[in-house]
Amino acid sequence: MKLRKRDMKKFSENLNGVFGILNELTDSKVFLSSVFQWEGEDMIHIQVCGRDSVWTENLECIDRGMGHPNDFIKVLKGVEPPMISPSYSHLLPTS
Repeated sequence: MKLRKRDMKKFSENLNGVFGILNELTDSKVFLSSVFQWEGEDMIHIQVCGRDSVWTENLECIDRGMGHPNDFIKVLKGVEPPMISPSYSHLLPTS
């Protein structure tokens, strides 16, 4: 599936519409999506909690990373972990 630029923009707008509630609830930019050109190709840029990803018109992720400083990391480090369910404890690091 190859998306046209207008379809990419609509997809990006829909993502912002769906996840924009997170931005409103937190009064921050938890989720952002946009379309831009990179080396003559249209790309979708998606940012979640300061982590970036770049997607092609085929919805293939070609780049990802995190900008510095990332204020979300500071906030998340201060959040208490939820109660650990025994069925998921093998997935979590031990302290």
